[in-house]
Amino acid sequence: MKHILIFFLIALYLPGHSQHYYEIKLSKTLNEKRLGSWAIGDYKVYVELDVLENNFRSTGNSFLNPDLKNYYPDSVIASFNLSAKMYLETAEQLKKAENGSDLKKLTVPAGGENEKEALGNSREVEIKIKQLLRNGLAVVYYKGERVFILKARYKAQGDGLDFGYDILIYFDDEGNYVLKYNEHLGW
Repeated sequence: MKHILIFFLIALYLPGHSQHYYEIKLSKTLNEKRLGSWAIGDYKVYVELDVLENNFRSTGNSFLNPDLKNYYPDSVIASFNLSAKMYLETAEQLKKAENGSDLKKLTVPAGGENEKEALGNSREVEIKIKQLLRNGLAVVYYKGERVFILKARYKAQGDGLDFGYDILIYFDDEGNYVLKYNEHLGW
């Protein structure tokens, strides 16, 4: 067992400074009758409102799972019910949203967020848009022109248990990116 752990730690250390590039092919077949927009610098990202609504509704309903009541005390269940309510309210906002709606006006006051602080900067909405974008389920305009391929750069950072990637998603210039974030893979 000790040898396996040592080999695992060595394997994490070796790719410590590598970079990986790949392309994200964006959808050409989205239902463009109901898209919501998320503006980021020179980029405007559009995602299907119905897909986003279903995603929030699914997350909200997962908090209402009756099996959870067997495992957690009432105080935790009350917290789950509050979280469910917030996600389901956002799903209802998306259900009523019109084509072209600004998704930065949505809020999901989860965790430390409150509605005033989250307006235009909701971490939960941004996470869902990032997932759809990374999976190519978005329409992206860059400087007013529609693009069909984005580039992604994964740059390894850290060593051993502090290993992760800095990730950039951009069209043609790494300095002008649509998304920049970090995924930490260590413990």
